Amino acid sequence: ATLPAADMYETEKELVVELDVPGFDEKELALEVTDHMLTIKGERKVEKETKGETVHRTERFYGAFERGFALPDDVDPKGIHAESRDGVLTVSLPRIAVQKPRPLAITIQ
Repeated sequence: ATLPAADMYETEKELVVELDVPGFDEKELALEVTDHMLTIKGERKVEKETKGETVHRTERFYGAFERGFALPDDVDPKGIHAESRDGVLTVSLPRIAVQKPRPLAITIQ
């Protein structure tokens, strides 16, 4: 099965996943987040039947795909934002500010 190409990168404030989905309508795509895993699914059906035609080449992807991405612990699943533009699905996952450990003084008595 063919899987769409993906890029995943992070900034100080968010984790971003970009997935190539040319020709997919937003109704043909679905996102799920469970147990620190982002799952992106898509399905595109053949648009027309071929009756009496001789097909010489079929390179465009039809059918279903599913991609999974492991997420770090500091991602906030409630603030996910997804947008599809120019054949690229961009999923932005905000990061929760994690408090840095601070040293504590030990008193010996």
